[in-house]
Amino acid sequence: MAKTPDTKLYDLTQEWGAGIPPWPYFPDPVVASFHRFPKDNLHSMRVDTAMHVGTHVDAPLHFNPEGWDSAEIPLDVLFGEGIVVDLSQDVSDFDIITPEMVEEKAQVREGDVLILNTGLSTIAPVGSHADEIETSLMMVVAPELVDMAQATPSPFSAKAPAPGALSPDDPTSPNYSPSGSFGDPTLASVDKGSRLLAAILEDMMEAAG
Repeated sequence: MAKTPDTKLYDLTQEWGAGIPPWPYFPDPVVASFHRFPKDNLHSMRVDTAMHVGTHVDAPLHFNPEGWDSAEIPLDVLFGEGIVVDLSQDVSDFDIITPEMVEEKAQVREGDVLILNTGLSTIAPVGSHADEIETSLMMVVAPELVDMAQATPSPFSAKAPAPGALSPDDPTSPNYSPSGSFGDPTLASVDKGSRLLAAILEDMMEAAG
């Protein structure tokens, strides 16, 4: 697609912050201050993050040792005519999206930028500790350690979680969790855990060659 004066570009980037969801089983990003007013007379931040967090582009080098790194990707391959396919009513958390599901909704041409609306944005972030994902995995790898009768979701907070431990007794804290969970373990299932574990093992085997 040639960029013309009439071309309208849409920025799809999510706002980045401590609460932005990472790829499942990747660690949550941590944003912390190490200089603070008025003690230090300045404010400095430290950011610790994995690569698969929020909106990002996987460079070919991620999977191919001979592939481009991020700096080598031509900018003109990062925009083009786009199509949005809404699958939010057709899939749940760990469903596999097939080409047939997409083609039933829309005609996708070669070279189109395909955007899938899965509905995940309405439930993210999903949590980070004893949540739906971790509990689902434990139901598969160590089911004897899981008691779903004790599963309790942590109260929703509009604030992003802060670095540090969960708070069992401060309802005003963004890390408030009387149960120790951060997320909703009541949504966990063996089926979800089995699918996620299979995907993790497949990624590990592919990386190992």
